[in-house]
Amino acid sequence: MEKDAADTLERDGIDPARIHIAREADVRYAGQSMEVRVPAPAGPVDASFFLGLIDAFHAAHLRTFGYNYSSQQKVELVNFCVSGFGLIERPDMPKLAARGGATPARKSVRPVYFDGAFCDTLIYDRAVLPPGFRLDGPAVVEEFGSTTVVFPDQQLAVDPHGILIVGSANKDVR
Repeated sequence: MEKDAADTLERDGIDPARIHIAREADVRYAGQSMEVRVPAPAGPVDASFFLGLIDAFHAAHLRTFGYNYSSQQKVELVNFCVSGFGLIERPDMPKLAARGGATPARKSVRPVYFDGAFCDTLIYDRAVLPPGFRLDGPAVVEEFGSTTVVFPDQQLAVDPHGILIVGSANKDVR
């Protein structure tokens, strides 16, 4: 499985030195219907592999559920899987050019239903919001394929890449 994953990534143009293989297993106590996924040890699948896998399962079960049955109950290996990752350079996200200092004009105002009542709400066109623009809700930002609603207790900020960040008005969104 590891060789298949590595071969596939190499065929996709990933340098072998930049391939990362992860082994995992779904393990449970005999008779249970709930598995816990744990990292599987590297190396050959032999007795020490299974001992390491069982130890990892007991530790993960303890972290997840607050208890384990180490040395008290048999375990079952339900699934074994391998994932291959090609490590690539993180792309540089372009920053949008700053626009003039003018605040973008709102598109309209319309009543929107929030918290049991209609509230006159500012409507903005997404395409004209410049980097660094901020607003307090309520507001609606419209664009061709999406609508972003900023609730009355939220704040919106446009980051340098043009990404809309919406968060609590009690916390500063950046």
